[in-house]
Amino acid sequence: MVEALRAEVERHTDEVAAAPWLALTPADRGRLTELLGEFRVAVPGSALPPSESTLGIGKV
Repeated sequence: MVEALRAEVERHTDEVAAAPWLALTPADRGRLTELLGEFRVAVPGSALPPSESTLGIGKV
């Protein structure tokens, strides 16, 4: 049950998060990727994102 809920939450958040990206043209996506540069790689590995889910479903 928890796994199904988590999968549904992940599917929905992926869908919502994709909307702004998909609204950009391919050229704009490329430019945004350039502008983010090292930041895009550094943040996920930085331990800055919370280790606990804000959805109340436990450890991420």
